[in-house]
Amino acid sequence: MAVVGYGLSSNPSVESFFTALFGIMLLGAPLIIPIMYARYRSLRESKAPPLDPFLISVREKCEAIKKYLKGEVSVTWSPIVSLAHDATLSFLQKLLIDVKGAEGVRIIENLRREKKLNISSLVKILRQAGALSDDEVKELEMLRDLRNRVVHEDFYPSKQQASWAYEVVRDLIAKKYPDIQL
Repeated sequence: MAVVGYGLSSNPSVESFFTALFGIMLLGAPLIIPIMYARYRSLRESKAPPLDPFLISVREKCEAIKKYLKGEVSVTWSPIVSLAHDATLSFLQKLLIDVKGAEGVRIIENLRREKKLNISSLVKILRQAGALSDDEVKELEMLRDLRNRVVHEDFYPSKQQASWAYEVVRDLIAKKYPDIQL
């Protein structure tokens, strides 16, 4: 254990628990100790399992999108569309791995090696595997088209178009991975 504050842990929740515990002990109220221990146990047990790299990437990009939508970062909406596209690409890779297992990893590696790792190729594979509905495929193709216009045609999307792109990613994640909070 690391020595921090009272010297018992580098984990802030554990540190605050023991700080409260020792503070209570100094005040002469040892009856509160079982209550504090129960709180400590609930803090330790409530930790969510760590996310895999693909879902971490999705979460980071969605957090960046939220900053743009709040007006904290930029005056143009183009970055939101690009971030939504990139988050979707990470999401589709994760979905492919979940659907196909080790074969999905090999497919992604081959697509990357051939420089064909894009939304269209992943959607095609996932559609054939039955992992995406017709409506989901349609929205993903529309997102791909919007992103391509932004990147290759100097198109400036409106706030509504940027918000729609974010909603596509958020809705897909909510459907396929409901435990992930964006």
